[in-house]
Amino acid sequence: MRTHFPRWSANAQLIEMGLRGPVTEEQRVDLLKIQRSKNHLDGLVSDVLNFAKLGLGKIDFRVRSISVRQTVDAVIEMVAPQLAQKALRLEPYAAPNDGHMLADADRTRQILLNLFANALKFTAPGGTITLDARVEPDTVMISVRDTGIGIPADQFDRIFEPFVQGRWSVDSRDHGFGLGLAISRQLARAMGGDLTVRSEVGRGSTFTLTLPRG
Repeated sequence: MRTHFPRWSANAQLIEMGLRGPVTEEQRVDLLKIQRSKNHLDGLVSDVLNFAKLGLGKIDFRVRSISVRQTVDAVIEMVAPQLAQKALRLEPYAAPNDGHMLADADRTRQILLNLFANALKFTAPGGTITLDARVEPDTVMISVRDTGIGIPADQFDRIFEPFVQGRWSVDSRDHGFGLGLAISRQLARAMGGDLTVRSEVGRGSTFTLTLPRG
């Protein structure tokens, strides 16, 4: 499948930079909406392609010993702008300096980014997201906890099924194919780990990624 999203985005950026003539503030707002729509479409396409590759066993994994701290720090740096934009507070975490896990670095970041995206979607402005990393004798556990609206108990299994989109988002503009959590759990299990959830309606959710210790 071929798309023209990159060219579309590049043309919008040229207009925003004023290279096609003066740009009004109203036009800048419209251009920002275009960029957000492009990012959203890119994410949808990426989810569908990743899910298809997982189903066909066509995703390669480079499992090796990677640093827990370096992995988590990289993810936090990537999500910081979205947290600030939505006025969400990130609780400080204490990852062990010598903690290592056996995993694919790119896939692990992808899982954690999906968990943060989920927390962003279901937590109202002013809420808190907490990240915790623990090293056990045989495993490493990385948890992302939010103070969002929570998940009904009868939905715990369904949210990891493909094409299941929760109806309880705090923002009606959040739409997707419901693949993020399904992909994340499959990636975790393919690396010898798992992805689980604990939640209570009105009191937030905690997603925990478990991977073998490096």
